[in-house]
Amino acid sequence: MSKKVKLFTHTDLDGVGCAIVCRSFFGVDNVNVDYCDYNEINTKVTNFLNEGTDEYDAIFITDISVAEEVAEKINDTAADKIMLIDHHATALWLNKYDWATVIVKGIKGKESGTSLFNEWLQVHMSNIRTNPMLSEFAELVRRYDTWEWKTRYGVLKPKKMNDLLYIIGRERFVARPHEFEYFTTNFSANEELLLELEAEKESAYIEKKKSEVRRLVVEGFTVGIVFADRYLSSLGEEIAKVNEDIDIVAMVNPPKAVSFRTVKSDIHLGEFAQKFGGGGHAKAAGCSLNVNSVNSLGLAAYLW
Repeated sequence: MSKKVKLFTHTDLDGVGCAIVCRSFFGVDNVNVDYCDYNEINTKVTNFLNEGTDEYDAIFITDISVAEEVAEKINDTAADKIMLIDHHATALWLNKYDWATVIVKGIKGKESGTSLFNEWLQVHMSNIRTNPMLSEFAELVRRYDTWEWKTRYGVLKPKKMNDLLYIIGRERFVARPHEFEYFTTNFSANEELLLELEAEKESAYIEKKKSEVRRLVVEGFTVGIVFADRYLSSLGEEIAKVNEDIDIVAMVNPPKAVSFRTVKSDIHLGEFAQKFGGGGHAKAAGCSLNVNSVNSLGLAAYLW
């Protein structure tokens, strides 16, 4: 009998990659996915637990973590059904629970949610036959999420995959979970044209935003503030590279979130973002845009 699965996962390529992996293992019709940002995950999981978990045989939380209060609720009510799989250093404390696996680095280097989830399922669901290209797809996602596509491999395919997600939208992107040739081999001529046009738009957008950066001192760091709603990883890296005095780039996207980027080795953005209710990696993190973060980051003068 087919398993019915609930998945809570992040909204970026790595989170979407987890959804594709899950659908590949359990079947499209057997997986119900909730895509969650950091400001939503705790509420969504709590409401789900309050409604009861009897409908599902397995529940996964991937590429995102929960607060301690929610973790305790999971432990008390659904520890036998839930598995949380994450790769953010700020979530390592969750490893004290039997139902959580948080690994920052593996054999290949830095992990991603998709790579960890695929590996976990390959071990624990080895009786299920999956597309042989699934692991190759998971590796491409890992390379994008860790930025190794640029720093280690110098291959554009992972970035193109991420760009395509935002060009065609999440629903179209995940609609072909068993056709991994779509991701792991050459893109079609039409897709390549879309990607070329997108690259031109990205370059122009970054050049414009580089001239709009304003500086603040937050928690002892020089923070470059810019309003931006797209190309955040590339934009943050470029601003940081051309402004050596800036420790952290904060890209504000009202009314949703603030994304942080840095290229400095002595700064851990995940820990920085935690002070404002967020989290993330050492070089990339984020938090919700709310009264607390606005006041703590000194953004009020920029927003009102």
